[in-house]
Amino acid sequence: MSFTTLKALRTVACCGISRSMVASRSVSVPVTRWYTSVPQPYQHITLKCNNQNGVSVLEMKKKPVNSLSLEFLTELNICLEKITNDKSIRGLIITSALPVFSAGLDIMELYQPREDRLRTYWHNVQELILNLHSSPKIVMTAVEGPCIAGGCMFVWGSDYRIMSEGKHTIGLNEARLVSMTTLILP
Repeated sequence: MSFTTLKALRTVACCGISRSMVASRSVSVPVTRWYTSVPQPYQHITLKCNNQNGVSVLEMKKKPVNSLSLEFLTELNICLEKITNDKSIRGLIITSALPVFSAGLDIMELYQPREDRLRTYWHNVQELILNLHSSPKIVMTAVEGPCIAGGCMFVWGSDYRIMSEGKHTIGLNEARLVSMTTLILP
């Protein structure tokens, strides 16, 4: 488990896993490194649960850059729904097992798509944002490495965010495009 993920775990544990807690509250809580692996029905996700404090770690591992394909989005949404319904889980940390946190939407999903697949794809993108943002659990994103474009959805939907030190890129490259199109379009 990486240092940034351990810092995220400590932050979630210090906050008492309650949305009503103030983010700046500081309590000395030892970081527990004992996790049990959950049976993995997922291809691109590893879910680890800490039974002592109720914090789970969702680790993305879709090579090469955690691009959000329809299959990956579906796995993420199913996993988030299971976490939401599990009363023993009080908090969730989302991180990456790869050097890149996420490169965003999978461009190949948008290149000459079938209409039915494209509709399902965008439905899953919106569902991911809603699942993260409306989760009754504390959700923290531990970002290590670049996080661009649609990968920032994890950061938007999280209650808390932490990023490792170093030279990393995070941001929405679409923001420039949208601001330019609003000036061009009537």
